[in-house]
Amino acid sequence: MPNAIAYIALFGFPLVAAFLFRRFTLMQAAVLTVLIGYLFLPEKTGVNLPVLPTIDKKSMPAICALIFAALKMKTERRLAIRRGAPVVSVGAETKEDRTPLGRRAAPSRAAPQQRSAQTTHRKATPSARSVTPPSSMPVTKAPNGKLVYLIIGILLFSTIITFLTNRSGLTYGPLRLPAIRPYDMPAMMLNFVIMLLPFWIGWRYLRRPEASRTLLRMLALTGVAYACLVLFEVRMAPQLNTWIYGFFPHSFAQHMRAGGFRPIVFLAHGLRIGIYLSFAVLAAASLMRLEETSRARMLWGLATGFLLLTLLVSKNLGATGITILMLGAVFLMPQRMKLLFAATISAVVLFYPMARAIDVVPTTTLVEWAAKVSPERAQSLNFRFEQENVLLDRAAQKPIAGWGAWGRARVYDAETGKDLSVTDGTWIIFFGNHGWIGYLCVFGLLCLIPIRLMLRRTQLNPSSYDIGLVLVLTAGLIDLLPNSSLVPPLWLITGALWGRYGALRQDIENRQAHQGIEPNDMGMSRAGPRSDPSRRIRKSNPDRPSPSPRA
Repeated sequence: MPNAIAYIALFGFPLVAAFLFRRFTLMQAAVLTVLIGYLFLPEKTGVNLPVLPTIDKKSMPAICALIFAALKMKTERRLAIRRGAPVVSVGAETKEDRTPLGRRAAPSRAAPQQRSAQTTHRKATPSARSVTPPSSMPVTKAPNGKLVYLIIGILLFSTIITFLTNRSGLTYGPLRLPAIRPYDMPAMMLNFVIMLLPFWIGWRYLRRPEASRTLLRMLALTGVAYACLVLFEVRMAPQLNTWIYGFFPHSFAQHMRAGGFRPIVFLAHGLRIGIYLSFAVLAAASLMRLEETSRARMLWGLATGFLLLTLLVSKNLGATGITILMLGAVFLMPQRMKLLFAATISAVVLFYPMARAIDVVPTTTLVEWAAKVSPERAQSLNFRFEQENVLLDRAAQKPIAGWGAWGRARVYDAETGKDLSVTDGTWIIFFGNHGWIGYLCVFGLLCLIPIRLMLRRTQLNPSSYDIGLVLVLTAGLIDLLPNSSLVPPLWLITGALWGRYGALRQDIENRQAHQGIEPNDMGMSRAGPRSDPSRRIRKSNPDRPSPSPRA
C-alpha cells in the first residue's frame, strides 16, 4: 500500500509543474513536466473519482502540462500585444528558436527604433497585419490535423461497437465476467483520452523547429539523472520505491537476474527502465552527431557512453539489442536511409498482428537466436510466442472491436475459472481488447508518422533533429511487440513528430501563398497560370507593404 509520501508526491506535483513553467520556456517545461512525472511519481497510487478520470501517475503530469502551457501561452500573447509585438503561434519559427537552447536572443540596439517604426507603420496601414513573411506566419491549423482527428474520432466511436458486440456476460466455472454496460462506453472513451493527453501536448506545443532538439536534449539529460538511481539499485537492490513510497510495484522475483538485480526505481517494471535508457542513449547519440561545437559533441559522447554502460548493467537484454540496432542506424546510415529504415520497421509493426495470424513471423528462428545468448531468455521468448498464439485465437472471435474491458479478452479454465493467459506485448493487449479498429487507430498514430515523413521527405525536408527523434520513436515501436511499454514519453515523442510534420507542411503552403502559388490537395504547387513567373507582376499598392524576398 502506498504511504503518505506517495500521495503527497502525487497531489503536490502541480507545484513542481508550476515551478517548471516559471523557470523554463514553454516547450522545455511541457517536456519536463511529462518526463519528470513519469520517472518519479509513484505507481499504483491515485484516486478513482466517479465520472472524472482517475488521478494517478499517468493523468496528473499531462493535465498539469496542458493547464500550465495554456496559461503561459495566454500570458505571453497578452504581454506581446501590450508591447506592440507581433503575436506568433506555437508552430512558427522565431528568432529565439535560432539561439542556443534555454537562452533568449539578446536585443539589438536598433530594436526599440524598429518596434517604433513597425507600430507607426501599422497605424498608418491597417492592412499590414495580413502580410507577414513565411517564417513568422501563424501555424494555427496543420494540414494533417484532419487525419489525426479522424483517427481519434474512429477510436472513440469504436467503443460503441465494442458495447454492441459484448452485451452478454461470460461464465467460467465459479468466475463470471460482466457484459459491457452502457456506462462502460464513457469509461473506455475517457481511458483513451487520458492515454492520448501526452500526444496532444506534443502535437500542440512541440511544433517549432527547435522542438525536436529540445525533446532529444531533455530525454538525454533526464536519462543521465535517472541512470545514477539505476546504478544505485544495481548495486543495492531495487528498494528505492519501497523506502520512499512504502511498497514494491511489481514482483521482486522478476527483478533478480544473473546473480544480481534488475533495477526498477519508480517505474512499473524493470523492462521500462531499459526502454527509457534506450531512448536516452539514442537521443544523446543523435545530439553527439548533430551538435555544432566540438565541446558539445564531446559532452554528448560522454553521456552516450555513460548511458549505454548503464543500460548494459541494468540486465535488459531486449532493450540493449534494440539500442545497438538503432545505434547502427544513427552512426552508419545517411539521413534518407534512416527515414527509410524507420518507415520499414513502422510498417512491420503496424501489420504485425496480420503477420502473426498468417504465421509468417519466424518465431522458431528468433527463439534459436535467443538461445545462443541465454537459454533462460529463449525460454521466456518462446513462452511469450505461445501465449500470443492462444490470445490471437481468442481475439479472432471478436476481430472488429474486441472483447472490451473486465478481462474478457483473456483465456480462463472452463472449470476452475483460473486465468491461463499472460499478456506481455502492447499489440496483443490492444488487439484483444479493441479489435482491428482500436489496434489500427492506436498503432496508426504511432506508426504512420515515420512513413509519412519518408514519403514526403523531398518536399518537407525534415531537419536532422527530426530524423533523430524518428529513430527514438522507432526503438519504442519495436519494444511494443514483446513488452507493454506504451508509456507517456512515447506518446509525447509521437505527438511532437506529428506536430513537426504539420508545421513543415504549413510552412510550404504559407510560402506558396506568399508567392501567389495555389497549392493542390497534396500541398504541392499546382501548375497553371498563377505559377507562371511572368504573371506574378502586380500593380504596387502604397497601402500594402511588399513581401520580404525569399532567402
